[in-house]
Amino acid sequence: MKPQKRTQVSRGAWMTSLAVFCVLLVFLAIACVSSAKDTLAQQPVALPPPVVSVPPQSSPAVSLPPESSSPGAEPSVGPTLTSDETSEPAVAEPEFRTPLAGETVLGSYRQNGVNLRVSQITREELKMFVCEFFLDSPELLHTALAGGKITGRQYTSKIARSVGAVLAVNGDFCGYRTNGIIIREGEVLRDSPADWDLLYIDRDGDLRYGVSDSFDADRLVADGVRQSWCFGPLLVADGKKVEEMNRPGLSASHREPRTAIGQLGPLHYLLFVVDAIRDDDQVIGGMSFSTLADTLVELGCVTAYNLDGGGSTTLYFNGEVINEPCVNGERPVSDIIYLQ
Repeated sequence: MKPQKRTQVSRGAWMTSLAVFCVLLVFLAIACVSSAKDTLAQQPVALPPPVVSVPPQSSPAVSLPPESSSPGAEPSVGPTLTSDETSEPAVAEPEFRTPLAGETVLGSYRQNGVNLRVSQITREELKMFVCEFFLDSPELLHTALAGGKITGRQYTSKIARSVGAVLAVNGDFCGYRTNGIIIREGEVLRDSPADWDLLYIDRDGDLRYGVSDSFDADRLVADGVRQSWCFGPLLVADGKKVEEMNRPGLSASHREPRTAIGQLGPLHYLLFVVDAIRDDDQVIGGMSFSTLADTLVELGCVTAYNLDGGGSTTLYFNGEVINEPCVNGERPVSDIIYLQ
């Protein structure tokens, strides 16, 4: 019986020891884990930096000035642009030509897209008037007929007043003849054969020319032509005097009162008048076509054309006739060129 009792006691002790050993292992594991956490907390682990993809930025529309490196300095700021400066570049003010020797300005007018200067030049027995002007549009150069019809007859001043003109000269006396291409304010009034020089204003405002028979009136209007004259001759072309002028039946070499129209540049024109006084068989003043062409070149014309002259030559400005028509007063004419 005694040997059996010792076996049971030894087995119980062994089981108790095993349980104690397992508990100790558990406490030891907990202690190791705790120690490891403390170590990791004290020693941070270096991680690789994150990679961030940034899309490239386009260049800025406006370049800003660099900031000053001086402490407390204000950054440099450029001038503030107004709305006019940022939208469109400034348009240069049109410049009138430099007055010639003996030229005196009589008056000016600037309104409704017209910028006009009227001056007088006196040289010995010559008295000339230069009406130089800029237009915002070629449509601002107008023509008018006496009584509204090509066969009418009225003084230049009366026609001018009827349309509210500030400046007017006689035209080509289109109602006196029956030939040539006559276009007024975009309407064809006549289209018949003529070997005279034709002058017209194209849609861009440039003076164009040629023999009337070489043009078709309807085609000109379709191309934007609003005014044409058939008289002449052409006096200046490409800035030079025309040496061989087309002057059928005209008093080319005689000194006469003259009226002419010329172009100096884009939408830049002049109307020219020179007076003459007839005293019996003597003529004081006036110009031949050759002298007239030389004068218009001197004034800067790139193109110039003779209009009706003699007793028809009349210049109306600011409500009155300012030249001296040679027929003891005005001659009734059929048409005028005017500004308003």
